[in-house]
Amino acid sequence: MENVGISKLDLKRQNRRQILRLLRNAGPTSRIDIAHTIHITKAAVTIITNEMIREGILQEIGEQAPTGGKVPRGRKKILLDYNPTWRLVLGVSVQGEWLDVGLCTLRGETVEHHALMIDPSTTFQKLVQMVGEVYHDLAYKNDLKPEMILALGVTVDPAYRALCRVETKGDEEDYGALREELEKIVPAPIVFGRLTDGLATAESDFRPGPEKAPLHQVILQMGGSFQSTVTIGQEYYRGGSGRSCNFGDLPRGDGT
Repeated sequence: MENVGISKLDLKRQNRRQILRLLRNAGPTSRIDIAHTIHITKAAVTIITNEMIREGILQEIGEQAPTGGKVPRGRKKILLDYNPTWRLVLGVSVQGEWLDVGLCTLRGETVEHHALMIDPSTTFQKLVQMVGEVYHDLAYKNDLKPEMILALGVTVDPAYRALCRVETKGDEEDYGALREELEKIVPAPIVFGRLTDGLATAESDFRPGPEKAPLHQVILQMGGSFQSTVTIGQEYYRGGSGRSCNFGDLPRGDGT
């Protein structure tokens, strides 16, 4: 009979993802509070989090401060948080006559950023070469090993699709040619998306300070082209046609 149950390894991975999601959204949390929130035993949380600490994914950041002015009896709660430098994220943006290449932590904190001008004579090969030169410079100066990069995120303004050899097929965009060249440079998973999607994600996941992230947003990009992203309940809203809030065909006020 076919076994359709979840394996122990899958369950472990699922629990690790839940713990990371909780720490990202709620901030530093004790093991017992993690167990109560994601509904698994404290013993299981202890085993999983200790393993993640050994791997450098999580870190203990001290004791939880007493609430209500009362000092709790017994063992004090030790707060856990994810390690923002466990992995680094590389970003490439082709936007508004500039090639931006940045390196940031898992909290969205900038480690280093480079901006290079894209002039009319820039070719596809030259653009890829520019990305390669910046990446190798970042790797050298920051002692960046390939395994330290979690992913490469890439966004291309519609005005630069032709330069980046991005093919449009209906509502779909094919980044095959660009992906092939970038895979030769950066040994990490590559994700392509819209700049406005990235900004919406950053507003939801990396807002500094005690302010709560907005539940609903409209992010507009106005420059060489119009793009937008709508989030409802911190989830992307695309509408029934998948083209919600699409301003791509609006006039820009310059006669076009």
